[in-house]
Amino acid sequence: MFQIQSSLKTALLLGAATASAMSLATAARAQETVETVVVTGSRIPQQGLYSSSPVSVVGQEEFKQEAATNIEMVLRDLPSTVLDGDNSAINNGSSGLSTVDLRGLGANRTLVLADGKRLQPANAGGVVDLAQIPAALVDHVEVLTGGASSTYGGDAVAGVVNLILRKDFEGVELNGQYQSNNYGDGPIEDLSFIMGSNSANGKGNVLLYGEYYNQAAISDAARPWGAHVLSSPNGVGCASPIHSNGFCYGGSGGIPQGRLTDIGQIFTGAYDGTPPGELVPYAGQTYSFAPSEFLQAQHTRYALGGNGHYEVSKMLDIYARVMYSDNDNHNQLAPIPVNTIVSLNCGNPLMTAQERTVLFGAATCAAAGATNDTTVQHIYRARMTASGNRNTDIRNTAYQVMIGARGDFGNGWTYDLSGSYGQSQQIANLTGDADVAKFQDTLLSDDGVTCTNGDPNCFPADIYHQQIAIDPRAAAYYAAPDISRGLNQEWDLQTSLVGDLGAWGVKSPWAKSPVGIALGGEYRQEKSVFNSAGPIATPNASAGYGYAGALAGAYDVTEGYTEVRVPLVEDVPGFESLEFEGGYRYSSYNLAGDTQTWKTALNWQVVDDFKLRGSIDRAVREPHIGELFGAPTQSAINSYDPCGPAGAGQLVGSAALCAATGVPNGAYQSEALDCQGQCTGYLESNPALHPERAVTKSIGFVLTPTFLPGFTATVDYYDIKINGAVSTVPMQTALAECYDPNINTAQSAAAPACQRVHRDQFGTIFSLGYVQLPLENIDSDAAKGIDFEAHYRTGLDTFSWDNAGSIALDFRGTYVESASFTSDGITDQCAGHYDQGFCDVPNPRWRHMFRLTWNSPNSDFSIYGTWRHLSSTVEPDLLGGVDPLDAHAPSADYFDLGGSWQISDRYSVYGGALNVFNKKPPLFDDQIFNPATENANTFPGVYDSLGVVLFAGVNIKM
Repeated sequence: MFQIQSSLKTALLLGAATASAMSLATAARAQETVETVVVTGSRIPQQGLYSSSPVSVVGQEEFKQEAATNIEMVLRDLPSTVLDGDNSAINNGSSGLSTVDLRGLGANRTLVLADGKRLQPANAGGVVDLAQIPAALVDHVEVLTGGASSTYGGDAVAGVVNLILRKDFEGVELNGQYQSNNYGDGPIEDLSFIMGSNSANGKGNVLLYGEYYNQAAISDAARPWGAHVLSSPNGVGCASPIHSNGFCYGGSGGIPQGRLTDIGQIFTGAYDGTPPGELVPYAGQTYSFAPSEFLQAQHTRYALGGNGHYEVSKMLDIYARVMYSDNDNHNQLAPIPVNTIVSLNCGNPLMTAQERTVLFGAATCAAAGATNDTTVQHIYRARMTASGNRNTDIRNTAYQVMIGARGDFGNGWTYDLSGSYGQSQQIANLTGDADVAKFQDTLLSDDGVTCTNGDPNCFPADIYHQQIAIDPRAAAYYAAPDISRGLNQEWDLQTSLVGDLGAWGVKSPWAKSPVGIALGGEYRQEKSVFNSAGPIATPNASAGYGYAGALAGAYDVTEGYTEVRVPLVEDVPGFESLEFEGGYRYSSYNLAGDTQTWKTALNWQVVDDFKLRGSIDRAVREPHIGELFGAPTQSAINSYDPCGPAGAGQLVGSAALCAATGVPNGAYQSEALDCQGQCTGYLESNPALHPERAVTKSIGFVLTPTFLPGFTATVDYYDIKINGAVSTVPMQTALAECYDPNINTAQSAAAPACQRVHRDQFGTIFSLGYVQLPLENIDSDAAKGIDFEAHYRTGLDTFSWDNAGSIALDFRGTYVESASFTSDGITDQCAGHYDQGFCDVPNPRWRHMFRLTWNSPNSDFSIYGTWRHLSSTVEPDLLGGVDPLDAHAPSADYFDLGGSWQISDRYSVYGGALNVFNKKPPLFDDQIFNPATENANTFPGVYDSLGVVLFAGVNIKM
């Protein structure tokens, strides 16, 4: 009978380990003894692979089963992770990085390590790019959910992702994978090699690796659900017939023919140029930007590096690691949506008499004292198709060099001393932008062939005839490329001393094992600079990208820590083992002051079949450089003006308060104040921020029943509470705090929230007007839920099917009890919801993955099937106007199939299909969500959105 002996049961778990990380060939080594190992979350080696905190493991086998060409792809399918605003599924606003977000608390609150050591941040926000390490180089990934700051320092608030790299490799291994889909587009190619050699005396090893990765772009329009921008009839309204699933074709109100809206009250309403040369009332036409945007961005990556060590003696093992990566990411957006105030002059001959009468009034240009240069101002809204699509090419390069020494002092004491320097650089080239001032110059002309500014390079832009495109010479004049550069550096020095106090007889009188202890210190310095050139370097100068100001800053931290593991009781009935763990870290930041973090944990092995575990940790996250020193960032944010035209379910500000905050007479609720779904926010850093503080709790049990060999299961409850989280209030919340009478009960313009609303002279908050959104320690974020894992491996001869091979069953599930974000006293509950303040991304309460694998008798062939499930989500009815189409997102079930064949000792192949039944993603109103997370009328990072993904790979060993 196929069995796994009890001496190896711990090898199936790393706390809540993913047993599929190990091949079933493990069973052939059932006679081996598990040695002491270091498990993520502790620096003290332990017997077996149990952990006091839940730790999941994802290994190479699962990488292949999920067609993972980078680590993010596998981690994104873990129930404990959610979509963040910067990953391979994002087009608008993505910087081309691969990041991981545990529990939805933010990628900057998840610490990423490689072999227990920090990887350098990819930007001033402190996030780490997972793509810098090829998936083929990773032996397995250990994911600890919950705080671990006392062990690893800051950032480990939501948890830790520890990439355990392959080492002591000998030979040459080549890997290749190709991926496409049933639509035949967006192919992905991934090629990598690993080569290693041992020294002649067997005391040293050197490993080298390299990778080439290329991902082709897929347009939104390449999928039926993304070919058109969809809108809800009861939401923003529909100007077209109903089409897909009750939605109509919508889009942006900035149309190619342009719209001119009066501010000076010479006329009211919005107009477009149809027919040519005549202004007529705007009839709700929209522009569909979907064909221009990417459902899958174009991406190319190169990576090179290596690691090695040489054991001079047992007391001195010198090791080193070098990593380099070059990631190029290309995103595309539709042409510039201009939404700004412009000046027009009487003498422009491109304007017809009818247009002049409408724009200037019947008598303005003929009045005494009027000249050809007499101007009037209007809001001009248009899609600048003459400028072409906006393209963003971002190159992320990163390298890290680490060198260290470790050794064994004897009597169970070891040391580890290391130093590393890491640097990442990001260069972004942006095309398709327009300089607002130069565009204004093209609108002022007395003869139709030259501009009034006298610049010979300036050519007038004809915005008065819909069917006549703006002259290429005008478009070339106001076209303005942008470039930005960011540089991030990290220095990290670590030292640790680990051992036990057995030589001094320090142990519990009821235990055989001595007390284990770890002592250490760390010094870390972070530095970032950022600068830009082109219109984005100046506020209100860029028509297509906003403002990105300069940044420069640095901080350092000096830390000391200790950790202890105390076996309290061993080999007593009801107490096979009872073990206490404790940890403490003192951190001194030169800017943010001092912090103290700690952990306490208890492991109770009741009997061989059953174990209880629990932990309480205090974690911190220091503000990162971008949060402390960044210049204000101008951004168009999905929102509406409460003083503008009222839509279904929208908050309507009172006329008196709107006037008191800068809305001119007659402009209240006029189309002139319509943000077109994107008001302007200024995101502001704050050097006075202090570290976030969190308390994380977990309690659970582990089942390893001796009566069912090969079966393991864990259930763990987690509770994470962050106080003083660094954030801005959402734009719509910031406006509600001013205009909602239930919040600003006095309806006073002197309220702090109203003081952050800066309207321009015409009352808008989208042209020269804006809303301040400063970073503050104002949030209280919380996440609670239960994680489930179960794994079973057995030979089919258990069921009297002799010589039929073996099976493996793997299950992971998470129930989200609560995921809340509280800001300024307003709480958004994200569990089971979407489109509510912080919770724009669907956050299902229940997610699970179940996989069944069959292995042939010789384990040379296997096939598997996977079921992935997401429960339904709803949109809370906050203001009584939720559209039924957007009130509910149904549950989603995806099924994957695949297999592998070990042809010989040297050759193996694998392949399969994800989403084999071609499950279509749920659709949403494109106009109500954050464009940084929603794309193609759905959420590609949450739901499968490419169709049936087909993949095949080969592994060659030499």
